[in-house]
Amino acid sequence: FFFFFSLSLCRRPRSQCRADGNPWPMCQTILCQRRFVVCLGRSFYTQTPLFFFPQSDAADTAGGAEREETDTFEMEGSIVTATDQLEEKRASTRAAGAQALVNLLQTHVATDFLQQRAETTITAVRKLVRTEPTAAAALYPLVFAQLGEQGDAYYNDTKKILLPIVCDATKNPTSRAKVLRSLGTVCFMAGDGQADAVELLEVCEKLLSSEQAELAEAAFGSWTLLITLTGQPCAKSHVESLSPVFQHVLETRPEVALTIEAGRALVTACELAELCGEALPAELHVVLDLMQALATESNKGKAKESLKAQHVFFRSARDMLETGQAKATRLRFGRETLTAETWQSQSRLNALRDCFATGFHVHMKENEFVRDMFDLGPPSLDATPETTAEKAARQAMRAANRRNREYVRQRDRSTRDMLRES
Repeated sequence: FFFFFSLSLCRRPRSQCRADGNPWPMCQTILCQRRFVVCLGRSFYTQTPLFFFPQSDAADTAGGAEREETDTFEMEGSIVTATDQLEEKRASTRAAGAQALVNLLQTHVATDFLQQRAETTITAVRKLVRTEPTAAAALYPLVFAQLGEQGDAYYNDTKKILLPIVCDATKNPTSRAKVLRSLGTVCFMAGDGQADAVELLEVCEKLLSSEQAELAEAAFGSWTLLITLTGQPCAKSHVESLSPVFQHVLETRPEVALTIEAGRALVTACELAELCGEALPAELHVVLDLMQALATESNKGKAKESLKAQHVFFRSARDMLETGQAKATRLRFGRETLTAETWQSQSRLNALRDCFATGFHVHMKENEFVRDMFDLGPPSLDATPETTAEKAARQAMRAANRRNREYVRQRDRSTRDMLRES
């Protein structure tokens, strides 16, 4: 009754307002009063508050903890479901389960949960190797990154399963390349230091001159990661024995990606062996000239983006061999910043970035095992989320920088056009 009575009081057509000589703002005021009464009546009948006040910090904290607990429970259930699908008979179901498990382990850190199910998860992935070696190769590094030090107990069994696939020349080169990268990453995470690294280095060196570019690229990438686990004498001996191989790859220039991997392997090994700068051997001066040519190459047969990446990389590689000083790389995740000042740390970061893909920053912030590799300490507990004001300021700064870059580029274009016309 109150609801309809209030409507009748506030109901006044615009024509009557004009007839009475009331100004139009007065009619708007009456309409606003009518809307308020409608909301008041609706609040009375639906038992909902008319005005909403912000909750306290304690309520927000309790709600956030409850949502986080629910998300964790759902994530763990999804991991169990995807792991069970790896043992299904249908190939499409196994592939879907493997892809779902890869996505979950890349974007979430479930260390405690997976450590409790370590034997079950490793067994499921081991069975997947027989039918889907490529999918299993993508899963193994992710599982070992979650298991942490507990994964050391499963490394030998994993090596016995993956190494025959790498050495089998009848297998698909793509599968062999992905399994080799996976085995190199697993050895880096869970291997027994230099002993296991040297064993796999010999396997990689046999594949550096492979005719399949994809397999040779994987061999160079794994060799670069594993050489960081050795000492200065071992790295020096490998550089001296493999310098003709590096020189051959840089001379032939088969593909941009393969050439960059070969250059990264050589520079990382030289840095570890302390052969940069004045200590650069005479036989590597030829390699230095080849890097200079690659840093200034102009080839219309290569894509612009690939050629640009080649120029940037080999300029840095050339400077490293000449001066012995590496260009530092800064990586920011959340409120933390990691500075990679050596080629060894940059090679490790590249390997982990390829492993975690889109979830790289998540593992750098929350995975304690990954943080220990770079001496970052335990995960920060007081990492507060970015506020709205901070986000707006960051976006405004980026927009201003973008406008400045566009202005400078347009000014340079105008200057070049004027010079051409003159």
